[in-house]
Amino acid sequence: STLFPYTTLFRSVRDTITSPDMAAYTVYDDSLRTSGYYTAMAGYYEDATYGRVTARSFVQLALPNNSGLDFSRNHYIVDSAYLSIAVIDRYPALSGSDSRTLHLRITQTSDVVSPDSVYYASSHLPLSTTVFFDSTFSVSAADTVLRLPLGDSFRSLLSDHSFPSHAALQEAVKGLCIECVEADSDPLMLTFDFGKSASGMTLYYQDGDGGTQQEALLAGYTSTQAPATHFSQFRHVYSGSFLQLQQGTLDSIEGSSHLYLEPLSGMAVEINIDSYVQRFHAQHPRAVIHYAELLLPVSSDADDAKPGRIVAYRRYASGSTIFINDYLSNNSGYDSYYDAGKGLYRIRITQHLQGLMMTGADHGTLLMLDGRRSSACRTILNGPQSARSEEHTSELQSRP
Repeated sequence: STLFPYTTLFRSVRDTITSPDMAAYTVYDDSLRTSGYYTAMAGYYEDATYGRVTARSFVQLALPNNSGLDFSRNHYIVDSAYLSIAVIDRYPALSGSDSRTLHLRITQTSDVVSPDSVYYASSHLPLSTTVFFDSTFSVSAADTVLRLPLGDSFRSLLSDHSFPSHAALQEAVKGLCIECVEADSDPLMLTFDFGKSASGMTLYYQDGDGGTQQEALLAGYTSTQAPATHFSQFRHVYSGSFLQLQQGTLDSIEGSSHLYLEPLSGMAVEINIDSYVQRFHAQHPRAVIHYAELLLPVSSDADDAKPGRIVAYRRYASGSTIFINDYLSNNSGYDSYYDAGKGLYRIRITQHLQGLMMTGADHGTLLMLDGRRSSACRTILNGPQSARSEEHTSELQSRP
């Protein structure tokens, strides 16, 4: 027979990549887009490691369709206006009868929140002196919808006025900035979902016959008929925290025994195995990666509540990034969820590592929290000495 046995044609190898072949360090996530998603956030938290982090939401209103809204026809007066916002997450998490005090303020922006603009975590709009809502109340786990009555300063913008289009309404209202007054609030981050049906604006007014009528407006929700939008602004103050000592050039945090994954345009982790890839590519040019995974043990210093998932991006020589192939493939078993039994995150990187081996170079793999726009939950990984990649490869051998 001209066929050789499998063991003659292939050599199977298992390997583990660790430091110093694997370099891992924390980088700052300073280009997080926050518009174009259903969620937004408001609130703050503070601790000795991360310092103070605050969030506020900028929201635009829109008509349910573009047919207009006319309160001037019969000099209608808006008696009451309620902004309803669906709450889908709280950090720290609340359970049972737990509650937190929140002083929430809604202020009119001076500029229109534009549905045609792209907004990032550092984006913001100037505020006017007009306050639509300013109140202190308690928030518990049972509060899944906030129903906030807006004052006369808002109602007067609509009463006895006509809005023939989205643009007319948005020019009159501009935008709403939702933020907490930190001095009067407990540390709490709320995540809003403006895509839920519970979110929106309800207006009540008197008709010509003395009856009460109502109209609905969309809040921060973009559809084909209603181009409203919203975005979050996140601000980090590391002064007085542990990470202030590592701030440096705002490029990387090196020399620490830990790796930090912080959402809300906080911190990400960069991993690089370029020296290993170059050596492996030179020694095994015909190797096939059958299985490879990245194992990221979580530090005992991390919070009990762990973020659900980590996403991985491949970095190119230009600096641009894209999801690794294993993430994009439905059948890869990408995983990347926290394994409480093993105390680590496991990320399948088989296709990603094969691609690196084919090119013979690694420009970096960027790790970020999947919910970094919609949850304040963060974690701490054990440092570069603990992160590792395990792989199973085979290589076609030359015939004797």
